[in-house]
Amino acid sequence: MPDFKQYLPKSLLSSPLLEQALTHRSLRPRDANYERLEFLGDAVIGFVVADWLYRKRPGSSEGTLSRLRASIIRRDTLAVIADRFGISGAIRAATKDVLNSPAVREDAVEALVGACYLAAGFRAARALVLRLLNEPLQNAASTQAFKDPKTALQEWTQKRGLPLPSYAHRILPGSKHRPVFSATCEISALRTVTNGTGTTKRAAEQAAARSAIQLLAPDTPLRADPILPNSAKSPQTENP
Repeated sequence: MPDFKQYLPKSLLSSPLLEQALTHRSLRPRDANYERLEFLGDAVIGFVVADWLYRKRPGSSEGTLSRLRASIIRRDTLAVIADRFGISGAIRAATKDVLNSPAVREDAVEALVGACYLAAGFRAARALVLRLLNEPLQNAASTQAFKDPKTALQEWTQKRGLPLPSYAHRILPGSKHRPVFSATCEISALRTVTNGTGTTKRAAEQAAARSAIQLLAPDTPLRADPILPNSAKSPQTENP
């Protein structure tokens, strides 16, 4: 597993902002936690990704670029980034249970970028974002911007006057420290039920929806996940 600290500028490594960026409010409920940095980092990541996509996909429409950006900076992706680069293990919280939440791991990535921006400026923060998000960015640059499975399935049912799919989920047994969710997708009018799993409820729903649309309309083009949680590939760096 790569160590995220190797990608940080020296000015951040020696700054108290680094500790703050990795401190959850359960440990420090006042200003010494990462929440304000998360707010700033979220904006920096959004801009860097939007700028990168705009330059790399000159022929794509605004709607396509928006969908690609949303798929790259969504919670599932950033939580995986936190795990892959060792950021999750560096988060300081009152209890370990806090770290089970993908939202917390997503927040830490955003806070780290915000801290990098304050300590070393935009150029360093941009370089950090491009390194952390290199794989999903490269995938977005080379793939067609198909719709996600839930959106595709919803549109498929609406066009046929069918009720919208309904979803239900549960946490799988034995996954307390890193929850794995199981979701079912049901289209009652067709008596169709499909299943899917994922590290978040949203990811499990998308997996269940993917199974449903592949069953009902197998020729429907679907967007691939921008990053694979189980990928063993070492991250490459994108020149800033």
